[in-house]
Parts: sequence; structure tokens; C-alpha cells
Amino acid sequence: MGYSDFMAQDYVNAKKNLKEALVLGSKEVECNYLLGHIAYVENDFDAAIKHFDVLTKDPVYSVRALPYLAQISYKNKRFDLAQKYGSQFLAKPSENEKLVAEVSKIVGESYFAEKKYAEAKPYFEKYLETVNNTPQDRYQYAYSLFKSGDIENALVQYKKVIESGDPALTQKSYYQLANNWLQNKDKEKAKKEYLNSTLFPIDKQLEEDALYKVSKIDFEKATSVEQKVLALKGFIDKYPFSVHKPEFEKYLTNQYLSIGDYEKAKDILQNSDYKDPAALNIAKQKLAYKNGINLYKEGNYQASLDALEEALSYEADPTIKPDAIYWKSQALAKLGRTDEQVAVLNKLETETPEGQYNSSVQYQKAFAFYQKADYPNAILYYEKYLEQEPNTPQKGGILLNLANSYTNVGSYEKALDIYDKLISEKLITELDQVSYQKAKIYEGQVRDEELKKEYERFVIQFPNSPLLDEVQYQLADIYFRNNQNDKAMPLFESVIAKSPNKDFVAKAKLKKGLLLAEAEKNAEAIAVFEDVIASEPGSDNALKAVGAAKDIFISAGDVAGFKKWTQKLGLTFDDSDFEVLAFDAAEKLYLDKNYKEAITGIEDYLKDYPDTKNLVKARYMLAESAYNLKMTDKAATYYTNLTQGPNEYYKKSLDRLSNIYAESKDYTNLGDVYEKLYVVEDPSKKPEIENKLLTIYQRTQNWGKVVQYARLVEKGDAKNDPAKLEQVRLIQVRSLEKLGTIAQSREVYQRLETTQDESIRAEAFHFKAYFLSKDGKIDKSNEQILANIDKFPDQDYWGAKGMILYAENLIKKGEKEEAKVTLETVIENFGGDYEDINEEAKTLLGQLN
Repeated sequence: MGYSDFMAQDYVNAKKNLKEALVLGSKEVECNYLLGHIAYVENDFDAAIKHFDVLTKDPVYSVRALPYLAQISYKNKRFDLAQKYGSQFLAKPSENEKLVAEVSKIVGESYFAEKKYAEAKPYFEKYLETVNNTPQDRYQYAYSLFKSGDIENALVQYKKVIESGDPALTQKSYYQLANNWLQNKDKEKAKKEYLNSTLFPIDKQLEEDALYKVSKIDFEKATSVEQKVLALKGFIDKYPFSVHKPEFEKYLTNQYLSIGDYEKAKDILQNSDYKDPAALNIAKQKLAYKNGINLYKEGNYQASLDALEEALSYEADPTIKPDAIYWKSQALAKLGRTDEQVAVLNKLETETPEGQYNSSVQYQKAFAFYQKADYPNAILYYEKYLEQEPNTPQKGGILLNLANSYTNVGSYEKALDIYDKLISEKLITELDQVSYQKAKIYEGQVRDEELKKEYERFVIQFPNSPLLDEVQYQLADIYFRNNQNDKAMPLFESVIAKSPNKDFVAKAKLKKGLLLAEAEKNAEAIAVFEDVIASEPGSDNALKAVGAAKDIFISAGDVAGFKKWTQKLGLTFDDSDFEVLAFDAAEKLYLDKNYKEAITGIEDYLKDYPDTKNLVKARYMLAESAYNLKMTDKAATYYTNLTQGPNEYYKKSLDRLSNIYAESKDYTNLGDVYEKLYVVEDPSKKPEIENKLLTIYQRTQNWGKVVQYARLVEKGDAKNDPAKLEQVRLIQVRSLEKLGTIAQSREVYQRLETTQDESIRAEAFHFKAYFLSKDGKIDKSNEQILANIDKFPDQDYWGAKGMILYAENLIKKGEKEEAKVTLETVIENFGGDYEDINEEAKTLLGQLN
């Protein structure tokens, strides 16, 4: 019944009767197959799968059930099951070619849906071999071939699809053909097929994508910025809302950046409809960065700095940041803001990937410190850089700066070692500059012999150096200072003939003139100086030339000749100038020790300029000239003039006068000179003058002055010297005695009674007896005399003086006879030894007779 109902397509009763039969266990296989078919027709796929799945192991009905299961699984997008059931069916022999083809298509499309194109390909091939196919089937086959790498066959199949004339599939096929050519780097063929696909504008999105790829191919192939911009703008204008617009706007921005059209680039960014703010910031950062570099290259460093700081403010693209920091440091360097540059370089060193800018930072720091003359730090970072980059192409220039830095910190030997290395290894082209720097070190250290040798090497090795004229001049000057005039003159003449530097030429001419003057070729020398004056009127060199010429005239004492020469050249000099010259001429004679000519010159000068401000100096030079010529009277007159009032030569004149009067033994004038010296002399030297005046006044018997200076010496120079103190006191007391100042002399003699010198003590005690006699104490005086003779038996002189005083005392007492006897005894015993004693005794004896 169930089968009859099925055949009559009465599926309601068929299902009822077939299910009852299943329950009864009758014809189970047949019932499941029929129920599965009914469920499939009614789209009850779950029920269909349930009944068909039971049959997959049945040798007869599995061949019927498996195609149903494959199709149901495909429709339910259970592609794995479709592949499973389809493969099981195709593995069984079947004479139903149509069914085999359909199942092959199901399996192929299942793999195709999963993008397993290589697995899909054989099933599509089997399907296409057995039945008439549609362009869609062939398209899928072509696509699978393409995706599985069988390009050649894919192209054949795509062409067959195109030949079918189906517009939609033709569009897709052209599109896929283009993709193939693009994948194979044949952009021209790809472009052609993309354009062909746009001739069938069925799928608008596909059309847009094809034109997008055409534009991109045109962009990549374009050789000029204009062509690239045209390719991009054409697409953007056609598809203003395309998802590809942001990408093309980025390309456009980069193109404008590449030609420095920052305004257009900026305009694109400002009007961009980027959906990604981060991407927009990256683009803006890149724009600011590129603008900063371009402005830097144009020399607009402040604007460059502003742009780079703007780029750094976005912090969007970490790859741009280190480069922006680096260029910021360069802009700061150009602006001379070295401290800020170093700070930025420190930031670059710490905030960028290790090693990316490390060596460059060391170099930039070194150069920054070198530029600001911070040579210790320049040395530090140049050495760090060379440790990291020992073979840098900039090695020569760096070593030169390093050596210069060592020079500036006084490490001259290190600097010289580097200069020698630069020369020996020829690390830079400017070897003349290196040699020059070496010479400057020798010059600064006053290493004259090494300096001379370096300059001599320079002249030989670098005949075309721009520094040659300076070196020749300096070398010639060394020869000049060392009296090697035969070597100096050719070099000076070479500088004169070849140097483009007017200053060196003028200086060389000046030295040439001096050499001529030294060779007593005064006329030639004057001509050279005239040339300097004519070529550089009013310049410093011209003034020096005038001075050098003046020296020639003055050396000859020819001030009048110089005056005539200046008038010839139109040089302006007034009377005061010639007064100075006349004085200079006379002074030069004096300084050159030409004293005889100096006296004449100075006297003539004073005659012509009696009111000169140099009056005192001129008189002093006159005095000195006369003194040196042993014209002492004339010298004394001039020196005396200079001591009439205060002036700078007052003391010197007194010193000279003291020598003159001491040599001539003119003690009167000598005393006057020392009296003046005593007033102005340094306190430490006054004791010496006191002693000299004491001696002078003793010689001139100016006893009052003797007493005055004896007292000064006693309080000063002699107070710590007992022996000298006694002598000074003795001189003082004798002078006082001569002055008749008994009271003062008595006091001094009393101080001398305790001296260690027996002779002086004997004299002191003699005067003690003398003062007793003066006081009328005759007997006490005589007693003292006798005591003295007893006390000082070896002092014959004072013993004899005492006996004369004793005789005087006897006369006062009226005992003249005894006095005569005493005097006769003195004359007899001491008269022959002491003339003054003999005379005094005889005189007194004569008075008694």
C-alpha cells in the first residue's frame, strides 16, 4: 500500500503506511528509501537525512541514498558532509553519468565554497567532461584552476566563459584574468583586462575595484609626479566615497611632499575623511616632518624648527620621532642655540632605539661643544665617536677638530701627535692647514727652532696653499729676528710680488725697508716706506712706515730732513710733532750712549724749545751724558739744577752728586747733598746716611753737626753694637768738649766709664779728674789722676795727659816748682811719643818760666 501511494504521489498516506511497515519490520530498506525521498521532496531535510543515512551501508540502496545526502548537506552548507557523501558515491561504480556529473559538481562546489580550490578542481573537471555545462560552472572551474596555480588552464577556461557571452561572468572573468597578470607582474596585460571588465558594468563594486587597480597600476608606472597625481585624482573624482580614497589620499600627500608642495599636502590632510584618527595623525606628523626637512634645506632654520616641533607633538608614528629629533638638533645648531641642541641630542640618545643614532649623537655633541669652544667636552665626544666609528669617512675632519681642541686645552703633545697622523696618513686634503696648526703650537710654546723648521717644510710642500703668503711672511720674520737677513729678504720680496693679501704685502714692505736701513741703504729704505704710504694712505701700516722713516732720520739726527720729507709727501705734522721728534732724536743719541752728540742735541733742543714739557728729563739726560763723559763740573751743575725743586730725577741727581763730591773730596758740598738725601731717602737707608754725615762733619770740623748725627747713630745704627756705640759716644763727647758744652760732655763721659775698652775708659776717667779740677776740687782731681795712673798703667797717653792736668792743679795751688818738675818729667818720658803731649807740656812750662 505504501509503495502504491508513493507512486501515486499520495505522500500523506504513503508516509503513514510506510512508517507502519517499518514498525512491523517489513521491507525496512525499501521503506527508509521511500520515506527519505518523500522528506527530500517536502524539504524536510532532517527527516530525509535520517532515513537516507540508514541506507549508506546497504550495497544496493547506498548508491541511491548517497547523492541525496550530498545534495542535502550542500544545501545546508554542511560542505564537509557533502564532500563525504559525494566522495563515497563517486567511489562506487555507476552507469548513471548524469548522476555522477551532478554529484561531482556538488563535491566541487563544496570545496569551492571552502576556498579549497585544488580539491575542487578534479570534481569540476569530471562534471564538465560528462554533461553540458553552464558558463557559471566553467567560471567556477576556471577560478579553481587559477587559485590552485594552474594558470595556463585557468586562462583557457576564462576565455571560454567570456566566449559564452554572459555579461556578469564575462566581467568577472576579465577581472580574474587581470588578477592573474597582476600576480605575474605583467601590469600592462593586467590593466588591459581590468579595463575590459569595466566594459560589462554588471557588478558595480567589481567595476570600482578594477578601476582602483588600473589607477594604482598607472600610479606605479608613472615617471613624473604630475602623472602620478593624475592617476590618483581620476579615481578619487569618480569615486569620492570609495573605501580606497584614504589610501589614495595618502599617496597624493606623499607625492606633494616629495616635490615640496606642502600646501597641497596640507589641504588634502585637512579635508581628508579618514576614518582612522591615528592614521590621520601619522599623515599630519609625516607632513610636518617632511616640511621641516625641506625648510632646513632651504636655510629657513627657525621655520624648520617650528615644523619639526609640530611633528614631534603628534607622537603618532614612532619611526618618525627619532628622525624628527635629529633634524631638530640640526636646526638648533644652525640657529646657534648650542645648549638646546645638546639637550635635544641627549633626548635623542635616550629616547630612540639603541644604536640607531648613537654614533651620530656623539659626533653631533662633539661638534656642538667644539662650536661653542667647550673643548674638554668636544674631546670627550669626539673620542667616543671614533671608538664607535673608527673608519668613518669623516675621520680626517674629526681628527683635525680633536687636535684643535687639544691645542685649546693646552694638551699640545697630543695635538701634535694627531697633526702628525693626519699628515703621515694623508687623512684630509687640507694638509697645509694641519701643518699651519702645528706651527701655531710651536709659536705659542716659543719653540722657535721647531717653528722655523715647520714653516720651512710648509714652503716646500705646499707651494700652492692659500696660507703660503702668511707662512712666508712669518718665516721671513723669524729670519729677520735672528739676523738671517739674506734668507729673510727673498721671502719678503716673494710676499710682496705674489700675495693677494694687501696687509701682508704692506708688512713685508715694512720689513724689507727695515732690512735696507739696517744695511745702511737708507735711500732705498725710505723709497720702500714711501711706497707703503702711497698704497695705503692713513692705514696702520702707513703710520708704521712713517715711523720707520722717522727712525732713519732721527738716527741720523736729521729732524730738519724728516720735516722736509713729510712736507714732500703731504703728511701733516705741526710744531709739537717736530718738538717730539727733536726730543726723540736727542733721546735716541742718549740711549745709544752717543753722549757727546747727545749733549749737543739736547742743548740745541732746549735752545729751540726752552719751555718744553720735557725740560726736566732733558736736563737729566744732559747731566747723565756729562757724567758719563767724566765732565764732572758740568754734570754737577746740571744735577744741582735738578735738586732745586721736587721732580722725578731729584733723588737720582742727589745720588750722582754724592758720587761726584765724594770722588773730589768736596766734603762741604757732599754734606749738603747727603742732608737732602736724608730727607727723601727710604727709612731703611737713613742709618747709612747718618753714618756718612757723621764722618763728613768730623772732616769739616762741624762739631755741632757731629754731635747731632752722633746722637742719631747712637739711637739707631749703633744701639745694638756695643763697640760702635762706644766709638760714637766718644766722637760725640769730644765734639761736645770742643763746643765747650761741659755739662753735656760730662754726662757722656760718665756713661763711658763702664765701657769694656780700656783706652776709652782711661779717657773717661781722665775727664772725671778734669771736671773735678773745673769744679775747684783740686785735691780730689789730683787723687783721681794718681788713681788713674795706677788703674791704667798701659795707657801712657792718658797717663801723660793726667800728669799735665796734675801740673795745672799744682799751679792753681801755687806749687809752681813742683809743677815744673812734673812737666819736665812728662816731656822727658812722653814728649818723643806724643807730639800734642810734648807741645802742651812745653807751652805750660814756658808760662811758668
